[in-house]
Amino acid sequence: MLQPARAAGEGFDSGRRLDAKNGDADMGLAYARLDLHHSQVALRQAQLAQDQMGDSLPIHLIRATAYGDLGLLNHAVSEYRTALKLAPNQTGLHLALADSLFGLHRYQEAIDELQVAEKFAPGNSATYALLARSYAHLGDREQTLRYVGMAEQGGQSEVFVSTGEALSIIGERDSAMQRFEKALVAPGSDRLSVRLAIGKLMAQDGEWDDARRQVALGLMEVRGGKAPPPSDKQWLQAADVFLAMHEFELAQTFFERALAAGAPETPVRIGLANSYLARGDTPRAEAQLIQIDRANNSNNEEQSYDY
Repeated sequence: MLQPARAAGEGFDSGRRLDAKNGDADMGLAYARLDLHHSQVALRQAQLAQDQMGDSLPIHLIRATAYGDLGLLNHAVSEYRTALKLAPNQTGLHLALADSLFGLHRYQEAIDELQVAEKFAPGNSATYALLARSYAHLGDREQTLRYVGMAEQGGQSEVFVSTGEALSIIGERDSAMQRFEKALVAPGSDRLSVRLAIGKLMAQDGEWDDARRQVALGLMEVRGGKAPPPSDKQWLQAADVFLAMHEFELAQTFFERALAAGAPETPVRIGLANSYLARGDTPRAEAQLIQIDRANNSNNEEQSYDY
């Protein structure tokens, strides 16, 4: 993914050099930089495109995605809401807004958006799965179980992972594990993602040896060809599992692998800062946070991280 995006960016750069007021080239550069997780650059290119072409739906989608990558979920929410004024009937926008609200722990607002999305596209298992998780966080057992049942009618692996997480939140540990087992054998299963979800649950429950085993099994399945190579997001998930178990050196290793795989800098450096702080290495933790501030201040944005 990174190589085509980099090549595309070079092509749009050439177009902009030929025409300094090329809004299409700026828009293309913004998309290419998003693919490379160069979120601050994408924001600047989106502003240049808007200066040349005026306001548009793609501008707000670029900004929302970039802010989400940077962990600035309140800004992402604002951009999605503006985008919805331009395209109120787009189901994907309501789902993206709901996902950002969920990340901010604003579960009732997420539910409100998901219910709107359900009206435009009924029967979407992903919508029902996020509804189940949102209701679970609100402690509404009845609605959680209702949407778990609706979500699972499609039988997708990722849905079983999501419903397993919802069930674990309301204390249904055995039922959650049954869903994870179904996720492992469902068609198209990303076995590493499932193993990481199981590992996260076990780490939370203090079953640290079993959590380590799940992460190790997932990586073994990658090496054995049963799962694709880890994505930047999966390296971050693995790092978080080890961070929860106070295995800070391993967590640091996985955060560094996430960064090498193209993960956005903000969540990686926050994770690294946490691991350094836990080991009493305050100067290195501060150095990570300073790097975040330097990168973000280069865009002259007022920052408020949503972690």
